[in-house]
Amino acid sequence: MQQFEGGEKQNQMLREGDPDFQAKILAKMHERFASWLAPQLAIALEDCAKAPEIIAMALGVAIQMEMLGTSHEAGVNGKETKEFQAELDQINDTIAKVRAKCMKSYKVDGVYWGAYHLTGTICGFDQPFTLNAKANLGGASATGAFVFTPSGDSGGAWAYEGSMQGLRYHGSSTYQLAGLDADAPAIEMITGHNWSIELPPPVSRTMPLGEGHHLGDGGLQRITLERDPTACPQP
Repeated sequence: MQQFEGGEKQNQMLREGDPDFQAKILAKMHERFASWLAPQLAIALEDCAKAPEIIAMALGVAIQMEMLGTSHEAGVNGKETKEFQAELDQINDTIAKVRAKCMKSYKVDGVYWGAYHLTGTICGFDQPFTLNAKANLGGASATGAFVFTPSGDSGGAWAYEGSMQGLRYHGSSTYQLAGLDADAPAIEMITGHNWSIELPPPVSRTMPLGEGHHLGDGGLQRITLERDPTACPQP
């Protein structure tokens, strides 16, 4: 921010009696952005350790640009114009890309299928992760875990293992990732009918849980994630 504010005394000296003062200030801000902040934004895209400080500075600059560079065209149907629209777009684009690249640690506290309370931490989507699950299924207490295994950048498969009243049961399906570069990242779990329960002796067999069972009917369950840079060890 000092690079943007360093000429303030000179600006004050120019302000009085200079009809071109506003135009000169806007031109100077364009130049300072190109010569100083734009290279810093490039560094933020490459270095996650430096990104938070750079993004904080960029947001301060964006506020100044919004205040100084916004004008309204005259007329009944006048519209808002922004002197620094290109610079603001570059700042916003950088923030989105830094979020997607650097902010990969999340806390999870959500609900699957209205019954399973999911909790846990995700330290990246390029490796398997586990969410603990507790549920009350028609009065029966159930505990277990969902294990998510990626098969690409956009999703993968999940598998559940748990117990209900002493009986082991399991299920599986797929998931997809949504909104990782936005303000509401989420896991979208595809529910399915691939569930079964392990019956104890003397039956000793695996029994499929039929279609229409409360554990899933082919719909989609959205689990919202909370970004938390402190949730996982930093490299």
